[in-house]
Amino acid sequence: MRRALAALAAAWLPALAAAASPEDFERCNAAHPGEAGKADRLACFARLLGTDSVAAPVAGPVAAPAAVPVAGKEREPVKLAPTDDYAVATQLNYFLPAFHSRNPSRVSSSPTRPPVSERDRQPTEAKFRLDLRKRVARSILTHDDDLWLEYTQVSHWQLWNAEGSRPFRESSYEPQATYTFRPRLLDALPGGGLVRNLGIAVNHNSNGRGGDGSRSWNRVIAQAYLGDDTANAQLRAWWHVRENDDDNPDIADHFGRADLTMRFALTPRTHLTLMGRHSLRGGDRNRGAIQADLAFSRPWTGDLRLHLQFFRGYGESLIDYNHLGTYYGIGFSLGSWQ
Repeated sequence: MRRALAALAAAWLPALAAAASPEDFERCNAAHPGEAGKADRLACFARLLGTDSVAAPVAGPVAAPAAVPVAGKEREPVKLAPTDDYAVATQLNYFLPAFHSRNPSRVSSSPTRPPVSERDRQPTEAKFRLDLRKRVARSILTHDDDLWLEYTQVSHWQLWNAEGSRPFRESSYEPQATYTFRPRLLDALPGGGLVRNLGIAVNHNSNGRGGDGSRSWNRVIAQAYLGDDTANAQLRAWWHVRENDDDNPDIADHFGRADLTMRFALTPRTHLTLMGRHSLRGGDRNRGAIQADLAFSRPWTGDLRLHLQFFRGYGESLIDYNHLGTYYGIGFSLGSWQ
């Protein structure tokens, strides 16, 4: 037994004497930061620990070595940069059975299309939004870029119009492809650490109609997403790609050329979203819109929230893109605000 203990001591005491300090691990983190330096960082840890390799975890950031007390003073464990798993901001999916217009449009038109009558439209209808997204590729050109496919649908349903057979009055279909990236240069700029990513998107938006009621447009969108889990914002600006036979050539003067969406977690179960859009023009082309959404839940409702919405301005729907209106809605929402 004594010989066995002596052999174990001879094997382990030299390694313990040469144990790495927390400063050594911090130097590994500083020399090989972020997702791009993960492999080199693990190799550096392995050299300090005297092993051939350190296995990467299946998911999540690399675990930091435990704190080692030195000279009676406790040191904090090494902190590694977290990964950002939601790079594209999305909206809540909601259903508003009561969505009321104070001054509904009775005639819809555009410079290239004759008027379309909506005299049977009731001022109170239902509205719902479906927002889906999927990351289809990552690390395409760098270690911090992603490609997303998204689909958004907003529908206005004359749910309470029994005499008119409760028709779907208007639907907007919006597929989009978004490329997001995060340049390392941002970390060196004042406040750059708040920027989660930059992006560029190709967007198509159409109401799916033909003839005089057709409304559609294509956009190239530049965007920036910044903030944290309790407050974040998305700033977008876009260019209208015109067509030879454009359904609505003046849509940017009404719907806008840029928007800012801000989201606040007032409490863990109360979320406020504010949106502002503008045409970025003056004079009689000075138009835009504002929207506020408040969603809150209780412990027994889970992810189902009571949802309130207010809208004032142009472009609440595609068919009414050039109509100035005021709207109120109440209903339910489901999903994540991030």
